[in-house]
Amino acid sequence: PYLIGEHPDVLIIGPGGGVDVAVALINKARSILAIELDPITVDLVSNKYADFVGHLYNRPNVKVVADEGRSFLRRTDEKFDLIQMTAVDTLAALNSGAYVLAENYLYTTEAYCDFMERLNPDGILSINTRDFHYKTSPPRFAARQTSLSVAALKERGIDDPSNHIALIGVNKGGRSPTWFSIITKMSPFTLSEVATLRKFAKEQSFDIWYLPGEKINNPYTSIITSTDEERSQFYENNFLKEIGRASCRERV
Repeated sequence: PYLIGEHPDVLIIGPGGGVDVAVALINKARSILAIELDPITVDLVSNKYADFVGHLYNRPNVKVVADEGRSFLRRTDEKFDLIQMTAVDTLAALNSGAYVLAENYLYTTEAYCDFMERLNPDGILSINTRDFHYKTSPPRFAARQTSLSVAALKERGIDDPSNHIALIGVNKGGRSPTWFSIITKMSPFTLSEVATLRKFAKEQSFDIWYLPGEKINNPYTSIITSTDEERSQFYENNFLKEIGRASCRERV
């Protein structure tokens, strides 16, 4: 997301040990506000391990708050150019239905609407997490994130989300989970921004899973570019029936 726009005001949800803060600093963010659920983590990074992490949480343009991300967003009037979340939970926890530190309400349509409410007109919601590559296994988490972005954009009156979303994944073979990034922009991506993302993906050997104007035959294109009726039918054919089969197998 830092390829689009210079010196953004950044909100990071779930910074943990500070990787996203480091990335924001490297990319010359103007200000960084990090919301971390676990106060013990904040204390460890700010004090005990401050030398080890380069005093990330003690920089003059970095502020770290121990709070729940969505609750904080509902109480603040601040606006941001970029809201960033990276691996705020584990695939093991998501698969099992268990929770790590607390129940997670960050992945709902209402949560995405909360995020978007706190973005500037050209602001970006960027989420990095893991999923299986769609070429080797049916998509799960990436499909869910895509669906949430589409639903939230439509809730905000954007009838055609196809020019507002980009997905880039790590090109990794086999059936192991791979990283992907979904970038949702409040205003349509410009042609130059799309070209920048395409160039970046090519130079870094990433896979383009979806870009505005790209004709890529995969589930994400179907979710983003379909009509509401077509999208509902797509979910029914590709996900709801599979969930039903899995439930039957578990009962057996």
